[in-house]
Amino acid sequence: MATISEIHALATDPNPAAVPLESLRAWFADSDAEIQGAAFALVTNRPSFPWAPSLDVAMLDGLARTYFERRIRNDDGGRWAHSRYEAAWDLAGWVARYWFGDKPPPAKREAVVDWLGGLYTNGDAEVRRAVVDGTLEHLFERKDIKSAFKKWKNEPELGTAYAEANQWAAGGGSSPMVRAKPGQAKRKG
Repeated sequence: MATISEIHALATDPNPAAVPLESLRAWFADSDAEIQGAAFALVTNRPSFPWAPSLDVAMLDGLARTYFERRIRNDDGGRWAHSRYEAAWDLAGWVARYWFGDKPPPAKREAVVDWLGGLYTNGDAEVRRAVVDGTLEHLFERKDIKSAFKKWKNEPELGTAYAEANQWAAGGGSSPMVRAKPGQAKRKG
């Protein structure tokens, strides 16, 4: 298994050799949040990194969802790994850019809405707050994204999340998160 310093060396190497995609999968599956965070930083800060075979959008989507969900649920951020709210904020940018940008098929949008609904309903109070305050409030600044969540209004648990998140945008809240380049994972310290 790679160490954080080895992943960082790959991230900073101007001419890295191709790395097996299985290595990336293993880093994201590692129980160490810092290894996961370093792998996330590598894929977000070096989108053209040479993987063998190539990293496709579907795999990146799955890895990102897994990473964000772990970080929001566990809140064990560190130097490389996102804390709960860092993950929730970065997730808003990812959803806006990757899952709602460039007119994805409705099924893809629906899958993301359902995934966020599951993250909220299956979460404890802290996870729910992070999903609402860190992700949904900022997504709801964009009417096209907010409209994808309208089915939540009539669901008991999700209706609460929808109403709470809507207060931010309705009150004039605005942030660059849903317009900025997503994922710019940064090492702390």
